[in-house]
Amino acid sequence: MPGWHAYGPRESIRRGEKDFKSTMWAPQPWVLEIPILKRLVPSVLRRYASLAKHPFVVERRMGALFVIDQRNLVDKMLLVRGNWEVRQIDTLRRFAAEAHQRWPDRRRIFLDVGAHGGLYAILAAGDGGYDTIHAFEPEVENFAQLQANLFVNRLIGVVTPHQVAISDAAGELRIVSAPRFNRAAAAVALPGQASDPNTTHSVPCVTLDDTIAADGALIVAKIDVESHELEVMRGMRRLLAANKAVLQIECFEPNRPRLRALMDELGCQEVRAVEEDLYFVSKTSGPS
Repeated sequence: MPGWHAYGPRESIRRGEKDFKSTMWAPQPWVLEIPILKRLVPSVLRRYASLAKHPFVVERRMGALFVIDQRNLVDKMLLVRGNWEVRQIDTLRRFAAEAHQRWPDRRRIFLDVGAHGGLYAILAAGDGGYDTIHAFEPEVENFAQLQANLFVNRLIGVVTPHQVAISDAAGELRIVSAPRFNRAAAAVALPGQASDPNTTHSVPCVTLDDTIAADGALIVAKIDVESHELEVMRGMRRLLAANKAVLQIECFEPNRPRLRALMDELGCQEVRAVEEDLYFVSKTSGPS
């Protein structure tokens, strides 16, 4: 895809890695598997970073560059542990690769819904093979960080960012603000929940059906929307009917029976669960 840089997405990230020297060591995964070091190493690194580093730093983690906000949980884990949601990401990559082998001639689209700082979208760009990549994030601070991460990885014009929420109808959603220490926890206000101007605000929302034009493609998506996943999927009916899909959906136990029933209705079967994330793929039969 055209962008302001002269490189493809994978080469852009690799050049950024070569040009930028990380200033803080990240432990190798095997180090954190040693019981005595599992908590000790991150604790020491966290203390060092809080004393010796600016609250905002740029570090290389998981094969890409990230603007790190030390106050924020996801960023803090990236900084001191070196990764985030490794099992989930590896699982999504594996099912996406299997789907690509099953349907090799389809255009490939990646959707990062509830993108936060854009980790999944940026890693998808680094993996290569996607024709288009979209990242959806309605929260102002998260969206600013998403744009910064795209900038430092030279992915402007490769990943398309959307400052909107995703739901089952276009309009507005009332959002309960997340605490500063975990900006990924912003959630749609429940019906009847009291509106406090200090903790809630409205954001624009759209449906994926109205936003993504695709027919006969392979759609790979990560969906993390803090218990709003049923509405996201209802707003994706046409896409799922017209395309094949691999979906990673964060879903907590109270919503799981309803999500499973809806996904079966939408032509998707559950293939794996990793912690709070459920994985669905399109059934092999059907017109899409």
